[in-house]
Amino acid sequence: AYNKTENTALPTEKADLNLADTAALRAVYGIGPKLSQRIVKFRDILGGFSHNRQLAEVWGLDSAVVERVLQRFEVKGEVLRSLNLNTATEDELKAHPYIDSRIARLIVRYREQHGPYPSPEAVKEIKILTDEQFQKMLPYLSVKD
Repeated sequence: AYNKTENTALPTEKADLNLADTAALRAVYGIGPKLSQRIVKFRDILGGFSHNRQLAEVWGLDSAVVERVLQRFEVKGEVLRSLNLNTATEDELKAHPYIDSRIARLIVRYREQHGPYPSPEAVKEIKILTDEQFQKMLPYLSVKD
């Protein structure tokens, strides 16, 4: 849409990046079939994007393309899928891009030694986690049944 009186583009509602399919992503200049599939695959492995900055973590996306995507799309709402700290197996945990096998093992061991996690923030009790690791993981952690 275009505002003729002011010669400026009218703001349009951005689409949800967590709901975009490969065809919608390919409409952005600089994104072809491979990059659109890579974005969707990374989003699916994550369980959904929790913030716009994660788009830059997709391999092969340069900052100019990221900016063009974010002109049309944004992250809206919660992540699509979280990991239950009280039921997830070590294999399920380490399948997440932000949780390596050592941390997955420690999450499960801590649960075995101390009982169920009362909240996702309780994972911070695992002392080897850096604050950066903790902040990246937190949107993907839950303790719900």
